[in-house]
Amino acid sequence: MVGALLLEGAGVDHAAGEYSLSGFLWNSDTIYENYIFWLCRRAASRNGNRISKGELKFGRVIQGDGGRLKTTPDVVFHDVNGNTLAVADAKYKRLGTRPKASDTYQVLAAGHVLGCQRVSLTYPVATNREPTVWRVPSSLGARDIELTTLPINLMSLTVSGGQNALIETIRSWLDKELFSIV
Repeated sequence: MVGALLLEGAGVDHAAGEYSLSGFLWNSDTIYENYIFWLCRRAASRNGNRISKGELKFGRVIQGDGGRLKTTPDVVFHDVNGNTLAVADAKYKRLGTRPKASDTYQVLAAGHVLGCQRVSLTYPVATNREPTVWRVPSSLGARDIELTTLPINLMSLTVSGGQNALIETIRSWLDKELFSIV
C-alpha cells in the first residue's frame, strides 16, 4: 500500500488522508534494490541461470599508495557454467531521457571488469514504458557494451499476474539478442 501511494505521488504525511498507519520506518532505495534482486533471481532461474551480488575489486596499484578499485553492482547474472551474462543495477530515482553519468559509469565499469556486454539500469516507473538501449563502443579495442535503461512498472503489482509480468520484463531483456535494437 505504501509503495502504491508513493508511486502515485501521494507522499507520506502522518495522520493525513484516507489511510492511517501507526508509524513506520523504511529505507526505500534498499527495499527497491532487494525487490529487483528478487525479481532478477526469478527471471534468471526460469532460464536455468543464477545471480549474485558482491563487491568487485579490480585494478592494481602500479604507482603510489592505495588499494584496489571496487564497484558493487546490484545483480550479476551467470549461466550454468558460471560465465557472466549480464549486470543490472537498481536505481531508485526518476527515469528521464537518459541515466545520470555516474550511474552509467558504474554499470559500464562492472561490464568491462566482468567481460560482460549486456548491462542495465532498472528504474521504477508508474506506467508502462519501453526500455532505451545504447550501444557503447570501446576505443581500446574491447567489445562494445549494450546499456539498457529498463523501466520496471511497479504499478503492475496492483493487478493479478503483475509480479510475473515484471519477471518477464527482466527475462525478456536477458533473452534479447545482443545489439538487436541498434
